[in-house]
Amino acid sequence: MNNLIKSKFEFSNIIKDASKTIRSKSYTHNYQPTNYIHRNTHYEILVIKKGGGTHNIDFKEYPVLDNQLFFLRPGQMHQFSPTQETEYSFIAIDNNEIKLNNNIALSQFKFFQSVYAKGYHLVDDVKAIMKSIQQIQAELKPQKKSKINQDIIISSYTVILLIQIQQLFNHSRLKKSKQTKTRKQSDLIDEFNALIDSDTNTKRFVKEYASLLFVNPNYLNERVKLETGHPASFWINQSIIINIKKALLKTTKTLSEIAKEFNFPNSTHLIRFFKKQENITPLAFKKQHRVILS
Repeated sequence: MNNLIKSKFEFSNIIKDASKTIRSKSYTHNYQPTNYIHRNTHYEILVIKKGGGTHNIDFKEYPVLDNQLFFLRPGQMHQFSPTQETEYSFIAIDNNEIKLNNNIALSQFKFFQSVYAKGYHLVDDVKAIMKSIQQIQAELKPQKKSKINQDIIISSYTVILLIQIQQLFNHSRLKKSKQTKTRKQSDLIDEFNALIDSDTNTKRFVKEYASLLFVNPNYLNERVKLETGHPASFWINQSIIINIKKALLKTTKTLSEIAKEFNFPNSTHLIRFFKKQENITPLAFKKQHRVILS
């Protein structure tokens, strides 16, 4: 039982020397970042202390910078390509393990939600976060593998880390936003975000989401724009484009089949929509991204 639990906590701490990587199976081995775009299976946090290079998330490339945080959800596709001098820590978290002694879901943390975390987040200093990560790292060392309730200790430390990051995230957002919201309005944004963040999402119209959320389409557009700077339709299009890209790369379906899956009348409408959003045709995109998916 303990081995199963620990295997779902995937951890690496790399500071210049990749041979010092420690992962959840409590042994040291050489770990290198995956060198191709691959599908994520866990919630992941990447903490950059000192950075250079690039990080491609859902086909969008971001620069790797000092004091930077990246947040990834299951189903997202990414490729981390740091420079040799980059200092970073990485933790992958399983939702079930977080619930071992905490009634909390990872989806509750806003920094994992696409309408809040636009690729990455910059903080003044990552030292406090790195210290919390080191606590988790210490519990994963071989000499502690038989410690009583070790899995619960790791879960607790991880939740503390997540809350710590959420506080930083909230503080940063508070500086930028003068808009006050009721709890009900905040819940609406979170519920909308949960719908669009699904990697099986195929709904293309605001009215479809408004119906599921029991609100007026115009009201949904207005609330989302006040909170994020973009209307609901913008985020829906972003979600659909990402899922179409995944469908293009991971399946052998024809454009007509993909068009049907995403509720387009035909492939011509799909091509028109895709080109308007990306300034490239679906087939041209597919040729540019011949990748291996895990």
